[in-house]
Amino acid sequence: MPVAFDAASVVTGGAVSSLSWSHTCTGTDRLLVVGVSWGDEDPGASIISGVTYAAVDLTTVGSRFRAVTNFSFRTHQWRLIAPTTGANTIVVTFDSATEEIVGGGVSMTGVDQTTPLGTQAGADGNTSPATVDAVSATDELVLDTLYVDSQTITIGAGQTQRWQDRFPAAGGIYSRGAGSTESGAATVTMSWTLGGNEGWVLMGVSAKAAAAAATVP
Repeated sequence: MPVAFDAASVVTGGAVSSLSWSHTCTGTDRLLVVGVSWGDEDPGASIISGVTYAAVDLTTVGSRFRAVTNFSFRTHQWRLIAPTTGANTIVVTFDSATEEIVGGGVSMTGVDQTTPLGTQAGADGNTSPATVDAVSATDELVLDTLYVDSQTITIGAGQTQRWQDRFPAAGGIYSRGAGSTESGAATVTMSWTLGGNEGWVLMGVSAKAAAAAATVP
């Protein structure tokens, strides 16, 4: 049985050291992936010190960092096998106050409960489009997390947008974060067309399908 999308959620914030929001998980063989995108004038950029869901710690999948003149930005993905069902709170904690943050959660069903994810892929640049190639397979589901600086975005062919927002909500300079999914294949290219050339970071990882139940004759 292929991995299936369950639910998505999104939140924004700025000048804070933590963000929290509600996410609802349902189904069986569950996996929750939290993607966080943020930018800061500090060249070193703040880092995430922990993520929880229903007060249970998530495991880091990996992060990617990019710095330009007077600004730096990062994406980071975290995962939790068998998250508690129902509406619960995601909490993302940073090591210091962070200027512009967008966080999103995506839960899935039908995911392998021992090795839920493949190898994370990452890319960054400053021209459109933003793209990354993720190794995947049939019945899997690729999930990406995007950061882009002060640009509108258009999702690539074959992908389904699961969350997108920006902070601050108004003004000419802002950070935008987004996440999408696409059905698995040998290699899946996740891409976003930007409204103009600007700095971006994109990460993608494939959720692996749970083994089919054995048939008893």
